[in-house]
Amino acid sequence: MGNIDKFDLIADKYDTDERREISDIITKKVASEVELAGKVLLDFGCGTGLVSLPLADRLKKLELYDASEKMSAIVSEKIKNSNLSNARVVKLDSVEKADLIILVQVLLHEKEVEPLLKELYHLLNPAGQLVIVDFDLLETNKENLLVHPGFNQEKLSDSLKKLNFERIKSENFYKGKKNFMNTDAEMFIMIADKKSF
Repeated sequence: MGNIDKFDLIADKYDTDERREISDIITKKVASEVELAGKVLLDFGCGTGLVSLPLADRLKKLELYDASEKMSAIVSEKIKNSNLSNARVVKLDSVEKADLIILVQVLLHEKEVEPLLKELYHLLNPAGQLVIVDFDLLETNKENLLVHPGFNQEKLSDSLKKLNFERIKSENFYKGKKNFMNTDAEMFIMIADKKSF
């Protein structure tokens, strides 16, 4: 519940120039790595939709979910103002099966990562793809952190394999200055396929 309150509090000031710039880099990276045409995409933990809304015109349908009601309200307003007929904000119990699910800096806020990954596996259509964008593991003091200190890509890949994901690939694609816990950090993209049967 603490995370939801925190994001409700920052929702109105979330879209800073810096966040827009980083989101644009992530959007372009996602678009270059996966096929979007004719696909149903779920942006899980969408924030204010900075990453996925620019992709809407290439998709069959875009569904956006966030646990923060204020974030969701901002996304709804953006969809309305942009006249996007194929995009909608969804509640968790009304999420439809998707061909693509993107998780952008969402796992950081999950105490237990595997239960969420398992849930998302079931939300994917056969041969669907999960796209994770997050921070590479920081060697930092891990005591009393409010978020994960980033992720070891090999361990995260092993977690996905346990859940029957296959063809898992990942790469670092961006390094920022003091962009994570006041430390220079690298972001990675990891793509995993659900079996086609």
